[in-house]
Amino acid sequence: MKRLSLILLMSLATMASMIAQTILIDFESPETSSDFQYFGSVTQEGLLTTVDANPNVSGINTSENVGTYVKGPDAQGWAGAFSLNENLSIDLSEGGEICVQIHVDHPGNLALKLEQSQSEGPDWIFIVENDVVDEWTEVCFNTSLPSIEAPFQGADGDSFGRLVLFFDFNIGGNGEFITSYFDNITIQEGSANQTAVLDLSLDLSDFADPFDQVFVMGTFNDWNESNELFNNGIGIYETSIELPIGLHEYLFWIKGPDLIESFNGTEQSGCILASPDGEFVNRQVLLTEDTTMPLVCWNSCYQCGEGVEVTINLGFPDGTDPDPNGDIYLAGGEEFGVPGGSFKMTDEDGDGVYSISFTRLPGFEGYYSFANGNCPDWSCKEDLEGQDCARVENFNDRYMDAISGPTIIDACYGLCGSIAQCGGIPTDIAELENKSTITLLGQSSDWLTVEVEGLAIGSPIVMSSIVGQRIGETVTDATQVKLPIHQLASGLYIITVGTGAQSASVKFYKH
Repeated sequence: MKRLSLILLMSLATMASMIAQTILIDFESPETSSDFQYFGSVTQEGLLTTVDANPNVSGINTSENVGTYVKGPDAQGWAGAFSLNENLSIDLSEGGEICVQIHVDHPGNLALKLEQSQSEGPDWIFIVENDVVDEWTEVCFNTSLPSIEAPFQGADGDSFGRLVLFFDFNIGGNGEFITSYFDNITIQEGSANQTAVLDLSLDLSDFADPFDQVFVMGTFNDWNESNELFNNGIGIYETSIELPIGLHEYLFWIKGPDLIESFNGTEQSGCILASPDGEFVNRQVLLTEDTTMPLVCWNSCYQCGEGVEVTINLGFPDGTDPDPNGDIYLAGGEEFGVPGGSFKMTDEDGDGVYSISFTRLPGFEGYYSFANGNCPDWSCKEDLEGQDCARVENFNDRYMDAISGPTIIDACYGLCGSIAQCGGIPTDIAELENKSTITLLGQSSDWLTVEVEGLAIGSPIVMSSIVGQRIGETVTDATQVKLPIHQLASGLYIITVGTGAQSASVKFYKH
C-alpha cells in the first residue's frame, strides 16, 4: 500500500511539473522551432543561427537537436539574435519564469529580451550570470522583476511575439568566433519575489566640510532619510539594507550642509542610470542576490583618487558646418551610446572646438565616434571609411587606446589626425596630406628626428595615436627636432606641428 501511494505521489508530481511548464522552443517539431537572426556584428549581420546535433547528450538535456549560437569576432556588446517564428506566443498573463538550457565553454552571462508586446507595452530585458561550463545547465528569468532598461517594468501580465538572446551581454567580441548552444526554452511557474541584502560604503575621510549625518535615499525608501550610514572609525560610512530583488536607484545625502550627489550621465555605464528625459541621473544596482557594492568616493563611481579625466576636443574642417542647434555628440562603442544621449559636446568659448570631459579608470579603452546632430539612427555620424583610423570591424569607428592617466584627445570631424583647431583644413584627404611640411629624418629605438619647414620657432608639437589620443606635447626650438619615443608601444603614430590652417602632420611607425 505504501509502495502504491509513493508511485501515485511521484506520478502526480510529474503531472504537476508538466502542467506548470509551457514549451516555447525545443527544436523537435516545426511548431516549437524557430530560426534566430543575428545582429550587431559586421561578419554575421543578417545571418541565421543553425539547428545542430546535441554536442553533449547528457545531464538535463538528452534531446537530439539544439540551437547553435555563434558570437562573431567583431560583435558589439549588444549583439544578439532574435526569433523569426511569427507564430511564437510568449504568454505571461499569469506570470512565470522563462528558462533556457545552455551549454557554454566559459563563464559569462545570458540576457533575454521580450519584444512585440501584444498589449503595446514596453520591451523587457534581463541578465542572468552563469559559471557552469562544458555541461548543460538551465538559467531562468523571473519576469516579475523590473527590466534593466527603461521604463523598468516587469513583463508578467503581458504577452510577447519575439524573443531575443544575447550571450555575454555588454561584452564585445574578442577577435574569435565563440560557439554556444541553447535549447528547451520554456515558461515555468514563477517564483515569488525575494529579498537580498545590499551593503553600501562611502569614503568621506577627506571630505573637507563639517557635517552631521550621512544617509542613502532612493527608490526603496521614497527618497527619504530612513537609511543612515555610520562611520566605521576611519571616515568610511557604511550601511546594510534588506531590499526586494530587482533594480534600485539611489544617491548619498550629507546632512548638515544638505549636499546631495549630482551626476550628469557621462559616468561609467553600470554605475549610474539616467531617467528617459535625462532630468535625473542616479546611482543604480541590479539586486539579484546579497550584494556588497564597491567602496566609492562622494559623487564618484570610483574610490577616492582612483579615476582619471579624459577630455575630447573636436573641430570641424572647411566645408563641414557644425549642427546649427549645437547638437554635437560623442557616441558609439559600448560606452557612449547613440547620438542624442548623455555625451553632448559643447563649445563654451565659441572658438569652434567642441569638448567633453568624463572620468574613467586607468586601462579604459574602447570604440567611439562623433555625430554632427541628434540622430539616434546614426544618419549624422562622421564617415571615416578608407582612412587609417577607421576600425572596419566596428562600423568604421575610432578606437581609444587604454588610458594610463589624464588624457586629452584632439580630433577633426570626419578626418583622422590629432588637430582640433582644423577650421583651415580642407575635407579632401589627399590635399590634407600634401600640405605636410614635416619630414622624417631618422628613427632609433629611443628617438625620432623630424625637420620642420615653414613654421615659426615655438610652434606646438603634438604626438598622438592614429585616432588623435594625445601622448605628449612640446614646442619647436629648431628646424630639426628630436622627439623621445622609447616609451611608445609598437604601432602607428602622428606628429602634428602648429595649429589650424598653419598645422602640418606626418605619420610614423614605431617598431
